[in-house]
Amino acid sequence: MLATKRCVAAGITTAVLAAIVIGIITVGAARLAPISQGAFVHSYDHRVLHDGLEILLIQSDGQAFATLARDPSLSRPDDFTSRGEAAYRAQRPLLSYLAWMGSFGRSGWVPPALAILFVLAVAAAATGLATLLERRRCNPWLAVGLLLLPGTYASLEYFGPEVLGLALVVWGLIAWTPPTNRRTVVAVVLFALAGLARETYLLVPAVLALVALPQRRFRDTAMLAASALPWVAWLVVVHARFGAWPTDSGQGSLGSANPALTAVPFEGLVGALRHAPLGTVAPYAVVGALLALLAFINRDDVLSKVVLMFGAFAAFLSEYVWSNWQFFARVLLPLYALGFVVLFGRVLTSESSPAAAVEES
Repeated sequence: MLATKRCVAAGITTAVLAAIVIGIITVGAARLAPISQGAFVHSYDHRVLHDGLEILLIQSDGQAFATLARDPSLSRPDDFTSRGEAAYRAQRPLLSYLAWMGSFGRSGWVPPALAILFVLAVAAAATGLATLLERRRCNPWLAVGLLLLPGTYASLEYFGPEVLGLALVVWGLIAWTPPTNRRTVVAVVLFALAGLARETYLLVPAVLALVALPQRRFRDTAMLAASALPWVAWLVVVHARFGAWPTDSGQGSLGSANPALTAVPFEGLVGALRHAPLGTVAPYAVVGALLALLAFINRDDVLSKVVLMFGAFAAFLSEYVWSNWQFFARVLLPLYALGFVVLFGRVLTSESSPAAAVEES
């Protein structure tokens, strides 16, 4: 399970590059100061900001994670537009609590803590991807390409949890699948933490459970299913504190005015292509479709199964999500990241061997 020196070097290099990009965009944001604009968190709404990191946070969901990092007891739901919105944001607690710990509970240290956590997540994710590539006898330095993925940049702009979740599921896959193939509690814990970073990452252990079930590996299936329990238990805590469920949110969640999912496959994508600027949706959607097609062709690979699961999930994303490349790119980051690992393994590896491919777990 341990990464080689080349994999670690690739991860550190990717993290350094991410830190440079963050530094550049932070300086650019600081030049806009002082700035005041609308925000969905009341404490940021039209507040005059001078700090570049704070300005980046209000561009997207970073304002929610920063607010929750300053309220670890979940005692201020009125910071959000509704209790449903508060529950929706709080259902992904891992990043906020790590930022709370990293800031030592000091409000002003939360933005730099989020930035540092993002860089560390990039290091962990890139090292894990490099390890998967090396298993396929590919150059692990290809993992530096993590920074080129649209979902990574979309998350980087506001220090979101997507790369953190990716790092956790990648290392969970490394622990669970050949040649490690130990199916350890460590893997289950990593998957559980990924679910607490972003609930959609629970699709990864769900894939592994679906693989194990027909093979009568019932113990493995039960272990993988257990990885969802911490998130479910956390939802109960959130409901007890806020009196609402994440589905009660007013925007971008299930059952809302602008839902995240639709019941009809590809209805959301078709609507987005009809109404959103074609150049902002089509290129990323086409790349994702090609990676999903490659995964289908190479579906014996467990990573391909994960890619296909996220491809199926993508089919039900709503027009609201598909209308902005930053929305769907970060939601589908595992599809792009693991899809390119599969691609490089097929194109750049000529001989098959246990080290060259991750077979069914």
